[in-house]
Amino acid sequence: MGVPRRARRAALIGAALAALALTGCDDDSSSPPVDATTSTTASPSGVAVGETATVSFAVNVCGEWLSPAPEFAADVAGSPVGLHSDGQGNIVAEPGGPAEAGENATLALFLSSQGWEAGELVIRVWDGETHVAGRPCPDGRPGEVRWTLDGEEQTSDPSLHVLDDGQAIVLAFVAEGDPFPHEGVIRQEP
Repeated sequence: MGVPRRARRAALIGAALAALALTGCDDDSSSPPVDATTSTTASPSGVAVGETATVSFAVNVCGEWLSPAPEFAADVAGSPVGLHSDGQGNIVAEPGGPAEAGENATLALFLSSQGWEAGELVIRVWDGETHVAGRPCPDGRPGEVRWTLDGEEQTSDPSLHVLDDGQAIVLAFVAEGDPFPHEGVIRQEP
């Protein structure tokens, strides 16, 4: 039997706070506030049917934070979905069956229910724009898709990421050469 989820989360919160202190992150009014209680290690199994997981989720495009994903509990055809948005910056995963649970509970599944997508080369979400690697940001520099999980930049395809309780995901379309935007995720407890 592994370490209980609450004990694992408490240990990781301490590690996340220490990492933030070491990196010298300031409170920057141009970014959403950070709630360090959201960090946790990804579970290889994802959320199970009958469980609820809450994942902090934010998107930054060329240095500007988008408003949180609009609240929804149904796909574009009107069918209920188990991976939905609370409208407050959280993905809420409440799988209704195996197709939405475990390793199927991916960021791609959440996004696709609304006709959105995110991958290694593209972000298309609720701002109505398609941000493709190589296309310019307003300053004329080409942009690139990047993302973080619990404050750590990832090199994998974000769409394949399996969601689990307490994670913090930031997608960004960043002008080449710019640092990743200050990670900050607004999280409202349900």
